[in-house]
Order: sequence, then C-alpha cells, then structure tokens
Amino acid sequence: VDATTAAAHTAGDAATNGEQIRQGQRVKLFLGYAGLAQAQFMSFLQWDVTGRRASNSGLTWQVTCQDMQRLLDKTVFLDWTPEKPGRSKTDLISMMLAFILSTGTGQNKDPAGTQYDVLGEDDALGIPWQAVDIAAAEALRTSDFSTTTLDISVTGPTQGKAFLEEQFLKAGGMYTFVNQSGVYSFKKYRAALAPASVTAILDETDIIDWQGPEDGPIINEFVAEYDFDLPSKPNDYGIRVRYLANDSIKAFGRRQPFVISSQALKTASGGAAIVDRLALDVGRRFATSLPVQVLRVTVPYRRHTLDIGDLVKLRHTQIPNPVNGRRSVYDAVFEIIDMTPQHGAVQERPEEL
Repeated sequence: VDATTAAAHTAGDAATNGEQIRQGQRVKLFLGYAGLAQAQFMSFLQWDVTGRRASNSGLTWQVTCQDMQRLLDKTVFLDWTPEKPGRSKTDLISMMLAFILSTGTGQNKDPAGTQYDVLGEDDALGIPWQAVDIAAAEALRTSDFSTTTLDISVTGPTQGKAFLEEQFLKAGGMYTFVNQSGVYSFKKYRAALAPASVTAILDETDIIDWQGPEDGPIINEFVAEYDFDLPSKPNDYGIRVRYLANDSIKAFGRRQPFVISSQALKTASGGAAIVDRLALDVGRRFATSLPVQVLRVTVPYRRHTLDIGDLVKLRHTQIPNPVNGRRSVYDAVFEIIDMTPQHGAVQERPEEL
C-alpha cells in the first residue's frame, strides 16, 4: 500500500533506514528453531499488518498482525429493505465469489481470471483477490456445483461473515480456512474415503504425543428453511422442513439441530433437491452409530506440509481404538480440522471420517 520495495529478512537481520511496515501491508511469517536451516522453516500464514509500536529505546518495533478473516467483519446490504429487496440469480460459486471480491470498481480481479467484481461496494466484502483462493472455489464449481443455482433475495443490512456462512457455505456443505500461504480457501465436506485412496500417513515415527480420542459432535436433526421472500410469503420462508436420523436419536437422544435458513435456495431452482442432499451428507457424517472421533496429535516439523482439510491415515499401536476397546489403530482415516504450531513441533487435530 506504500509502494515500498518488498524485502525479506532472516533472524537477526538489522532493519535499514527507509524500510517501512505500515497498516494494510502483508507480511509472511516463517517459524523454526535453533539448529534448523531457515529454508526448512514452517510457512506460518500471511498476515495483514494492523498496527506498529516502537519500543521505549527506539531500537525495536512491535508489529501487530491479523489474518485476513478480519476483513469479513463488515456490514453489507445497507441500501436494501423489505420494500426494496436486492435480488440476484446465478450459480453458487460465482455468486459467492462476487460477494467476497466485489468493490464496486470492477478492478478487484486477477488480470488473467474471471471478473467477479460485479456488485456494489456496500453489497460485498471487497477482499483483495490476491488473498482469496479463487482457483479452489472454481474447482469446486466444476466438481460439485456446475448445476447448483442460487436465487437470492436480500431485504436488509446484515453482517457479512454470517451471511457468507449461512447463505453460501452451508448451502454448499463447504467450509473455509486460511491456508499456510495466507490465502482464504475453500473445501467441501466429503464422505469417508477408503484407506487405499488416502496417501498421507501418520505413524509412530511421526507422532510424538496425543490426546484422545474423544467423541465429536452428533447431529441427528437437520432443519432447512428456504423459498424466501416469494410473492406468496414476502420477507419470510415459504418452506420449513425437518429431517431426523431415527437410529442415532434412539442411541444418543435428540441433539441440537443443524439449521440452514437460506435466502438463496428456491424450489424453482432445484432447492428441494439441494436440501435433500445436504441432509443426507450431514447424516452420513455426524449421525453414525459411533460418534465422530476427535484426536489431537503432536508431530515434528517434517510433517508440516499437511493443511486443514487434508486426509491422513493413522497407524499407532498405543492409541486407543474406540471401535473394539483395545489399543492400536491401523489405517483409520482422519481429516485435519485444526493445526497449532508449537516450538519444535506442530499439534494437529484430526477428526475421524
């Protein structure tokens, strides 16, 4: 933002006159420890600078950074009311990317990519295109959403992050995360894969320590509201439907429902089929006979190439197996749902599929 020249520094380098770090600039951090070559340091996100402060001596600076998810904290749709609603109809991924990227200028785009900066400044988040994994979203459109159409109706201001999650991510069974390159990326919840299809392995040569496993969430009730703001029922949902996983309810009792309140899914655009599929996918993952198992494992840096959403097979003779009540798991497929760097290691939180 200051037209300064990009600079890279290794540990112990001195800053020189003229170098600037200001709010809005991006910095990329690498983590390591003494004895590890800096070329092998772990890439730990790309951050936006949000503040800086000189020490009392004036010899050092403290730089405050946040990841780009802070940009989602914005109120949008300031001009729309129930009497004057905003409407849009297109495929799920194009609408989602337009909402994330639009600035009202038409300039926030990859010069070699598709134009998604098509909404007004007050109707979108305006995140810089360089900070968004557009390719990952477009790949999901090709693989999963080529025929998924949203017909959205907006009737008033709302919080941008909540709108993104409720209207786009829930509708597609997707989740977002900031990957190790500092880019806001997208993945879709998937059914379990056969162990033979998963190539990454964590075993006793990798796992330093573990906590768990423990039971994860149980979702055996799915509620969907859609057909929003139709002429027959303005500013309200025309359809409310409930799905129950009866076997899971008998085993574990009725749990907190998963609710999707979609202003974008319409029966006329295939909304009922989309909701049916979402309910099935949620049930297959979270209403199984054995609750999803969550396990925290600590692994050394040499496994730091794993990222959120990656699938791994676990092989360990001492980790308890909740299926048979004994110690030892072999080729149990887990999905990485969280990663926390520590000094000398990375703690990963896999969730069993």
